Amino acid sequence: MYESLLKILNRIGLTDYEAKAYTTLNSRIIAKAEDISLESGVPRSKIYSVLSNLEKKNLLTITQGRPLKYTVVEPNQVFKMYRKSISTDLEEAELRLTSLYESQLSNTNAPIWTLEDSKKIVDKELEIIKRAQDYLYLRIGFLYLDELKSLLTQLKKAKNRGVTIKIISSSQCKIDNTIINISTKLKNNDLLIKEKALPTAKLIIRDDKEMLLVFADMDKTGNVDVDSSIGLWNHYSTIINHYTNAFNMNWNQKK
Repeated sequence: MYESLLKILNRIGLTDYEAKAYTTLNSRIIAKAEDISLESGVPRSKIYSVLSNLEKKNLLTITQGRPLKYTVVEPNQVFKMYRKSISTDLEEAELRLTSLYESQLSNTNAPIWTLEDSKKIVDKELEIIKRAQDYLYLRIGFLYLDELKSLLTQLKKAKNRGVTIKIISSSQCKIDNTIINISTKLKNNDLLIKEKALPTAKLIIRDDKEMLLVFADMDKTGNVDVDSSIGLWNHYSTIINHYTNAFNMNWNQKK
């Protein structure tokens, strides 16, 4: 357990010596450098510089005197700080890499990809929604059983970012003899919905840049055949414009 804890602390930027000293100080709350060195195994020649680095990282405080005393900062505060910092860094990295990725999409030789696994299809749907900056158009003829919660989470985040969201959906679908009330669930979450009769297919378009089209068969009892579903993800502007125009025509039509 001790070794795994040290590895976790390494992953958030602490050196081996810093991780050992910090772990030891958590077991002592307040201690002298000599005691921390003895218990942690950090050499006495290194302990003062190690503890100074931990102070700079806001993991402990130093009380002046002879000798100096070191007090650990409560772990809850420390990890709250690190979670926020890591989350901010990850979001910035995601935005930069997404921008780089999108700038090169048109240069790829195979801008259409096929997805044949329902989990991969849902993951791609969520990725597209997360990348939306201006608008999202969704046409939902069916949902997978465990899809709704994660879909709503990302749609709410997109809406909070100022993304315009329009959804055309079927009233319901049936999977494994379970009825999913699609339009009701979506309307209950303050999303702009128009209910229409749709085939067992899904469409997501975002920002004139990419779209995902998903098809599935239906068995004789009216259940959506999940194993038959297939997704086509592409960023051909001609195809996207065609489906965008078709979506808007459908949106503006009366029931």
